[in-house]
Amino acid sequence: MFIMYSMKFKSHLFITLNLLLISEMVYSTCQTDNIENNQPTCNADSTSTFPTIDAEYYLPVEENVLKIGGDVCINMGEQNITTKELFYNDSSQIVDIKTPLVLRSKEQTVQAQSAKINLKDESAVISGAKYQLTEGNANGRADILSTDKSISHLSGLTYSTCPIGNQQWYIKAETADLDQTQQTGVFRKMTLNFKGVPILYLPYAKIPLNNQRQTGFLIPDIGNSSQNGAEIALPYYINISENMDATITPRYFSKRGTMLGVEYRYLSEKYNGELLSDYLPSDRQENKNRRFLDFTHHQKFNSNWSLNSHITNVSDKKYFEDFGNNITDTAQSYLYSYLNINGFGDNWLFKGTINDYQILTDSISLNRQPYQSLPRLDYSWFNNDYTSSLNYGVDSNWSNLYREESINTSRIDVAPYVEKSFQNSYSRLTPRLSYRYTNWNYSDTQYSGIQDLQDSRSLPIASLDYTLSFEKQFENGGYSTLEPRLFYLNVPHEEQQNIPLFDTHELTYGTNVLFQTNAFSGADRQSDANQLSVGVTQRHFDDSGNEKWNVTFGQITYFEDRKVQLDDSIETRSTSPIITELNYFYLSLIHI
Repeated sequence: MFIMYSMKFKSHLFITLNLLLISEMVYSTCQTDNIENNQPTCNADSTSTFPTIDAEYYLPVEENVLKIGGDVCINMGEQNITTKELFYNDSSQIVDIKTPLVLRSKEQTVQAQSAKINLKDESAVISGAKYQLTEGNANGRADILSTDKSISHLSGLTYSTCPIGNQQWYIKAETADLDQTQQTGVFRKMTLNFKGVPILYLPYAKIPLNNQRQTGFLIPDIGNSSQNGAEIALPYYINISENMDATITPRYFSKRGTMLGVEYRYLSEKYNGELLSDYLPSDRQENKNRRFLDFTHHQKFNSNWSLNSHITNVSDKKYFEDFGNNITDTAQSYLYSYLNINGFGDNWLFKGTINDYQILTDSISLNRQPYQSLPRLDYSWFNNDYTSSLNYGVDSNWSNLYREESINTSRIDVAPYVEKSFQNSYSRLTPRLSYRYTNWNYSDTQYSGIQDLQDSRSLPIASLDYTLSFEKQFENGGYSTLEPRLFYLNVPHEEQQNIPLFDTHELTYGTNVLFQTNAFSGADRQSDANQLSVGVTQRHFDDSGNEKWNVTFGQITYFEDRKVQLDDSIETRSTSPIITELNYFYLSLIHI
């Protein structure tokens, strides 16, 4: 009778000690020491159907009471209890352990001074408990732990993930009620201590005991600054559904007033998004309403079409200066919003984009502010025959570019091309010929400083690309490659100074310019070229074929001066600086 009931009860009793999913807090950086004990150990037998008790003696001490002693080991499959002795009352079905005991399982180790277990109503009272959870290394104490079926009551408890002798931080609570059915823990008079100093007190806290989200108040945020004065925020979390939640945060600034913040998140198989918003009516410092909006949405319509969007806006240029949380916020020169639709097929690619910029600083003059694309349409068509060495296609772009009080344009840029590859096991030679035609249809020309605007440009672009590849195998299964590369580019010069600059900039100097057909981004400039790029790349791969790192060295030799620039200058250097680039792909170690 005793052994059968104890197994059922013990399995339930000690699983309830997993109160400490508070370990997800940011303080879980400490590593704990193991609980030391001098109790005997016994081998768990997870295949056993019934518990067993090993002891040196069994003595009847009075009617219906049995004393079991001498290194007692109660083996209950994957968990066991060790102690010096215990008393079992067969009539009341009470197990009374008055000597120190240790419970061990895969989930935890619990050490206690005494315990009284009622097998009839499945309740227990444990005194002087120390616990250590295997997962997360959580540890702590409880003066009294009492339990009945699904609820455990603790008093005088602590919790930490730091070593027992050196607890940099810990949580202390007067009482806690842990409900295993509802998977919640209610803590009363809870204090967070850091290096012995209490830094947060909560008279009441309801904390989930698993990963399930629950509606309720979160930890308040308290601060002070010279700009805003004393600040206190009280976030309230709302678990709307499994794939949707929200957090509403009233935030009070003593110098400005009360701000309301909202965070709303949603997730499904084909779409996800997040909305962040703050609103402060009648800011007492600025005498106006202040607001912030940031909305992100991603959606997959089917296997070929998708949508990505990010819309962000603030009420005024000083918003992040007054309410920004980090240097990244306050250093922003503008906010970028966009909506794009992407599509692809066997032999085509499409992307449609609408974007906008909100300028946040007066230091950016009008002629340096970016143009909006209202919209921009990119379409590429190509032959889809991977068995053929002859490839051809066309890349095209139409953009409607707009900026207030500026010359604007609708621009079409089309570049058909043809290329043929000659390759073997260690080399590839690819000659390529394309023809780039660009046309501008200007509006608001009264803002232009150019009298005779050029409205079209046509240029052939020829290149020859030659690559060698040498491979070396390693004993561990990895390998490395050495890839010398020659790239010749020829583009005739055409005067382009009478074309305004809308979205064109000089490319950042690096390995990306070694093998490009244009030294500029955008379509308002096509560089003239008679040049040869020489580069060599070494790549290293692990035994699974994942690239671990690569390094590239290269330089461009120019055979003619470059007359096409963003201004009226001419570039006369005969060689570029030596370009070096190292990439290390540490994320390749992560397998999802």
